[in-house]
Amino acid sequence: METLERPVLVESALLAALEQGYSAPSRIFDQAVAAAAIVASQCPGGSPVDSVYGPEEVIPDVHGLKMVELAIRVIVQALSEHSSVSRLWGESSSLREWEGTLGELLSVLRNA
Repeated sequence: METLERPVLVESALLAALEQGYSAPSRIFDQAVAAAAIVASQCPGGSPVDSVYGPEEVIPDVHGLKMVELAIRVIVQALSEHSSVSRLWGESSSLREWEGTLGELLSVLRNA
């Protein structure tokens, strides 16, 4: 895959969740949250993405203001009690861990 395509894939994942709104399927939210984690990883204070699951090299140009704003909107949408993914996690014993992880991403993104 060309390096230039990667930022477009990250942006596309973020936009897909935002366009589908709160009823987006969990797989769409999963991809969007992963994209938000990639954006956050390049912000000051962001944790690196695990190379086993994430990209092997840095994806250029995903930490700009537009991407950060999209990533923030995705995380806020995912955490909303109205989102399908939040309701699914609400049935899980890992709800607090999930909310904590997304809260950390949101904090990094908001401070970028």
